[in-house]
Amino acid sequence: IEAIRKAGGSVHWHQVDLTNAAQVAAAVGAVLERSGHVDVLLHCAGLEISHFLPDKPQREFDLVFDVKADGWFNLLHALGDRPPGSAGAFSSIAGRFGNAGQTDYAAANDLLCKSISQLRGRGVHATAIDWTAWAGIGMASRGSIPKMMEAAGIDMLPPEAGVPVVR
Repeated sequence: IEAIRKAGGSVHWHQVDLTNAAQVAAAVGAVLERSGHVDVLLHCAGLEISHFLPDKPQREFDLVFDVKADGWFNLLHALGDRPPGSAGAFSSIAGRFGNAGQTDYAAANDLLCKSISQLRGRGVHATAIDWTAWAGIGMASRGSIPKMMEAAGIDMLPPEAGVPVVR
């Protein structure tokens, strides 16, 4: 955000419940009212609650899926007939390859990637990045996940390597 402002750009950052279409519409509406357009839309939301599918309560499945998938579609719906100039979505290798205990998360990420592909067909410069787990920041940096990754021999992505890719 600071780098964009230093370069003379405008940044609009809103904290909303992405599963709440009215909140999303209000935030996007405020941006469109001020700017008239969205140059870059980043969707980086996600929620990780891992349980094997037979053990996962429906409400947890819905929440994990909806934050990523419904959140994205709420953003697009709020933009209406004014698509962004470009869009970036944080997906996951779980969406590409699956992951034990993350059926909901993997499915939502796969759907996100397919939607990004559809945006490209409408002339939007759109990219979904199937990230691995980030080290030190993000949802994979909490709890026992770093130890599980280490035990599996999976290197986590240091922010100093990942952040320039986003930029």
